[in-house]
Amino acid sequence: MQLNPMLETFWLTFPQDSQLPMGIGVTAYSEADAFALLEERGIAEWFAGAREVVVRKGVRLQDLDQRNVVPNIGPMQLRGVWYPCTNVGFGGPRAAEYVRLPGKKS
Repeated sequence: MQLNPMLETFWLTFPQDSQLPMGIGVTAYSEADAFALLEERGIAEWFAGAREVVVRKGVRLQDLDQRNVVPNIGPMQLRGVWYPCTNVGFGGPRAAEYVRLPGKKS
């Protein structure tokens, strides 16, 4: 279930580089936003020298490796990196990203 219709899921793989992770999952507003999130969290450095990066848009839970990836993901419906799980404070420099909702005043 995706709560914000403006968010899209992305799955990045590196078919020519077996030393890289099996994939990276991120939910963002666009592909450019996804790469910005990866850069912000230092994950883009992992695959900076990759010979090929394949980006799949609109990936769903059932599209992912059920034995290795699915048991280890964070929430896909939140903007952030969900595999490896950094969108809820694990492995990233920030513990949380707060978004102001329209009509709400803080």
